[in-house]
Amino acid sequence: MTEHSTLPTGDAATAAPPAGGIPDIRHEGRATMLRPTWRERRSRWDVRVSPYLYVSPFFVLFAVIGLFPLGYTAYLSLYDWQPLASHKGAFLGLENYSKVLGDPVFTKALVNTISIFLLSSVPQVIIAVVIAALLDNRLRGSTLWRMSVLLPFVAAPA
Repeated sequence: MTEHSTLPTGDAATAAPPAGGIPDIRHEGRATMLRPTWRERRSRWDVRVSPYLYVSPFFVLFAVIGLFPLGYTAYLSLYDWQPLASHKGAFLGLENYSKVLGDPVFTKALVNTISIFLLSSVPQVIIAVVIAALLDNRLRGSTLWRMSVLLPFVAAPA
């Protein structure tokens, strides 16, 4: 055996190293700990924090561009607000919502929207599952069939 492959024996070999340190295997019979270097500490911090830093621009933009307008619209919907007026008007609470939900035109539009959604999405999902099941089987010219399904997705952006 070489001197680099010497491991602690006895209780030192089975003892778990304390958190935050690296076991020092240079001293036989003792389980001493080496203090992590600055580079090792930085590497651990990088592994823990960097995924959040990579994703954070999306969440910041989403909050500014997506959530703020939604929140501000919900806030304004509680007031008697005129778009060209310089002030927002009196607080109405949920009166605007009760007025809209009682409107027969809104009810008809809501029913039409839900029916169009169901009539378009349900058949599309069923057809997509059937096509995927067919393409998963061994077909003659399966690569050609698979390419013919994916070609519109590739050609459209090009």
